[in-house]
Amino acid sequence: MSQRPFTLIRTGDQWLRATHAQTALDLTLGELSLGWSLAAVDEEITGGVGPFAGLAFDSSCRLFRSVPQLGQIERWLWDVSKAGSGIPIPDPTKWFETESTPDYGDFSPAGPSGTQSGGLSFVPGPLAVDGNDRLFVGDAVARKIVVFDLWGPSLLRSFSVATPGNPKQVLQDIATDGRVVWAILSDPNLLIRFTARSGPTDMTTLVYSGVFSKTIQSPRRLAISSCGEMVVLDQQAEMTVVPLSAPNQSFVVEGATDICFDADGSMVIARQPGQGFLRFKRVNGALQEESPLRAPGYDGAGIVLAPDGRIAYFDGKKIRHAFATQVVYERNGMVTTFRLDSGTYRNVWGRLFLDACIPQSTEVRIHTFTTDEIPPGQLLLWNLPDNISQAEIRSPQLTPMLLPLDVSPTLGQTPDDEQWSDVFSPVYRRETGREIPFAGQPERHFATFEAPVLTEGRYLWVTLALRGNTRKTPRIRSLRIEKNAHTLLRSLPRTYVRDPDAASFLLRYLATIDGVMADLDAQSSRRASLLHPTGAPEDALPWLASFVGLTTDERWPIERRRKLVDEIVLLWRSRGTLGGLTRFIEICTARSTYVLEHFRLRGLGAPILGYSGEDTPTASVLGSGFRVGGVVGSAEQVALTGDAAEVFRTRAHRFSVFLAASLTDEERSAVLDLIEAHKPAHTLFDVCTVDAGMRTGIGLLLGITSVIGKTGGFTTGQVGSWVLGRGTIIGKPQDEGFIVGQSALGHVGKAANQFK
Repeated sequence: MSQRPFTLIRTGDQWLRATHAQTALDLTLGELSLGWSLAAVDEEITGGVGPFAGLAFDSSCRLFRSVPQLGQIERWLWDVSKAGSGIPIPDPTKWFETESTPDYGDFSPAGPSGTQSGGLSFVPGPLAVDGNDRLFVGDAVARKIVVFDLWGPSLLRSFSVATPGNPKQVLQDIATDGRVVWAILSDPNLLIRFTARSGPTDMTTLVYSGVFSKTIQSPRRLAISSCGEMVVLDQQAEMTVVPLSAPNQSFVVEGATDICFDADGSMVIARQPGQGFLRFKRVNGALQEESPLRAPGYDGAGIVLAPDGRIAYFDGKKIRHAFATQVVYERNGMVTTFRLDSGTYRNVWGRLFLDACIPQSTEVRIHTFTTDEIPPGQLLLWNLPDNISQAEIRSPQLTPMLLPLDVSPTLGQTPDDEQWSDVFSPVYRRETGREIPFAGQPERHFATFEAPVLTEGRYLWVTLALRGNTRKTPRIRSLRIEKNAHTLLRSLPRTYVRDPDAASFLLRYLATIDGVMADLDAQSSRRASLLHPTGAPEDALPWLASFVGLTTDERWPIERRRKLVDEIVLLWRSRGTLGGLTRFIEICTARSTYVLEHFRLRGLGAPILGYSGEDTPTASVLGSGFRVGGVVGSAEQVALTGDAAEVFRTRAHRFSVFLAASLTDEERSAVLDLIEAHKPAHTLFDVCTVDAGMRTGIGLLLGITSVIGKTGGFTTGQVGSWVLGRGTIIGKPQDEGFIVGQSALGHVGKAANQFK
């Protein structure tokens, strides 16, 4: 007997097709929980909303903040190790000092346009920093964008955003995805794109003409996610968030002041001081509200994504970080599935399984309804989870019907009611884990729960009732129901099953015994999967590897360990050889690997650290008369200096492993242990990665240690945390590199990010 067929509900799309009452849903994980609302807290309020201040971080974790009322840009030093630790942050550096204007009284000279010239000539507003550390500053007075190179610092260029036909156009905000910078303007509404060297280009008529002509009225803020999604905070009757790729999915956020994306791709919307930040995420066309953030002391002037992935803001005096706020969960909630079809009339359903996390003082119960004929009457209304709006169901006509209203339990039957136990049945935790053989255990804090259905009918509806205490909530990931119950009653004499009540009791009583037998039989029928590396469960892989004398390293990902076990029989045959060691490393690191034996470099002129001057190989040169080899200036043959013993000591039984990748400390330790275990015992080795860089004169061998691409091991040195020559550089390398067909070394092209 193989495993019984079952029906499954586990994806966000499936849960969304059910009807919900006071529940919440994580569409990405397909996780169901109780609905929640914001907890009432006393927020620290520093005052009203001040003028918008642009915020932007560069690659060196420095925060730039515009102060429009003073005509300045402040540079704050931000350190992730000190963030939130209470360590005082140094005072900011002011980039621009405003010149004082003499007081001439009534005889103040007029400016070029005939107005008084006592105002600020430079009023910085929105800020953005691209991936090359170029700071883009929006000037509200001159209606232009100024571009600074932060490594100078130096002014690269400035350009006007006001067109000849619209001289009073207002620059509202600037945003970047790291490569291209975008700006949004009003009066009239425009969206432009540019870089530090090129642009601007009007993208309104090219791409977003319909959005700006029909939806956006008065844009205020612009935000871009790491994957290129752009949203505009538009001031209509209420502040409205408008996704430019789907303007029909706009939504209103009352009191919104700024918007940005966090590290997970969720939209973070700052509201008025004292109201906290809201978080939303778009998943397959649905808008999902996520747990909000608290921001005590927020000054209402803007927010920014910090380098550590948190949301940073100002409270009027210093940098602060938003943090998760407490929510109040509903005490009870329900979700009723759509119709599940077994395909057989008078079918008896089997067991029900839940993969769930049920903390102490919370509970999950079930209610089932089966029938062979659909009862007449009104159906349950389709309700979305509390945190989901604007959901788009793909092919909604394919969704099976919901439960008839007359036979459905109501939310009014709470756990405190006397009918709770009569209407809803409990679920029991399985000590043996999932019923699916060799499927592995659920994630941490999750377990598999079981309850019998054992009712007759072709169609089945399941209602899950969730109970909490406002501070904790149960969470459900997966629902599985066996389509057929056991058939042990057929093996009993008819005397035991003539009475319907006796037959029902025996059906439930024997279900426990049948469950054990069914699980053992399913494992037996699939025991062959234990002997294949790709099918064996993760906890059985070390047992399988021990058959051939292999001990797996848990530091490598499971896919690479499976690959290693799959090829280990062939690898044992070549263990200790050049090819065998190379393949071992390639499987575990999933990177291109080259193993070079040192004795192969004799006579190649390769400078290798550790060789003495007498032992340096004689370089092969192309000399006069087209002679290959020998010493320049001498026609005689010159042997290598040094005795044979010295040559043997410095070259024999040594090899280097070159990995075209950057390794973490844990990965490097695992690679060293791997090589030590599978190399010949008498050999010595070293490991070189791209972190060492491609430096002329230090182990640079064309075709061996030279790799085209960005060197990842060098970082810009910071005062107090670096040593010159140990993986850091001074200054900023040029961004222009070699362009095939357009560059020549020493003339136009620059070897960027290579010779450091």
